[in-house]
This record gives sequence, structure tokens and C-alpha cells, in this order.
Amino acid sequence: MIQRLTKKQINPVLRFLTGFNRISLPKGFTLIELLVVIAIIGLLATIVLVSFTEVRTSGKDTAVKANMNQMRLAAEIEYNVSGDYSGVSDRDDFTAAKDAAEGAGADFGDGDANIKFSGDGEAYCFQALLPGGENWCVDNVGFVGEASGCTGENFSCR
Repeated sequence: MIQRLTKKQINPVLRFLTGFNRISLPKGFTLIELLVVIAIIGLLATIVLVSFTEVRTSGKDTAVKANMNQMRLAAEIEYNVSGDYSGVSDRDDFTAAKDAAEGAGADFGDGDANIKFSGDGEAYCFQALLPGGENWCVDNVGFVGEASGCTGENFSCR
């Protein structure tokens, strides 16, 4: 006589024959795997943010340099029109360029101490601390670059 098997008796046999075993099936990621992935994502995010900050500062430096060049051009236009630099600070294009440079992060010193015109109107010097930390200087002899000579009564960047 053939004996009928119950469900409880069949399940282990079927699991063995089909290779289906509940214990060996992965149910998800382990805690260590998740922590490793989170750490890698954090590291990549840090690298991206650092490089983004450097690029942003470099962009601000470039904007300040361009605006200081516009200040120089306004001064040269004034010299060509009037024969000296005495009216440069009253020019709208000079004021707009100076304000734009300050908006981009330029520091001309307390009360614009590093925007200087000689008493006779024959020389000028503009020096600013850039957001990246450099001292950028522009003067009437054509110097444009990193320098810190525009101090005291000196009207030259060198």
C-alpha cells in the first residue's frame, strides 16, 4: 500500500531536490556593504566640493582682474581726454568697474587706501587683495600683475 505524504514531509524533500534553501538565499545588503558604499560616496562628494571651491575662487580672481583692467582703461581714457588722471575717480565707467571688482571679492583696503592718484595727476596705482589671496596691482606705466608696491606715496606696483 502506498502511503500518502503530508505537506510537512514533502517540503524538505522538495527543497533538497530543487536546491532551494531559505538559509542560503541573500535577503539584502549587509551593514558593512552599506557602510562601505556610504563612505565611498562621502569621499567622492568631498573631492568634488573641494575642486568646486577652488574653481569658484579662481573665477572670482579672474573677474576682479578683468574689472581692474577696466579701471585701468577708464584711467587711460581720462588721460587721453584731459591730459592727466585727476578726474578718473569721477568717471562712471571707473566707478562701475571698481564696484564690480569689489562685488567679486576685491579688497582695496580701508577706504580704498590702495586706489591712489598722484597730486599732479600724472600717475596712479590700484592694488587689491584677490579672493584667492594674491595682491594684484595695476599702474599707469603698464604694469599688470602680482605685486605689492602700491603702498604709502608710491604710485608704482613695483
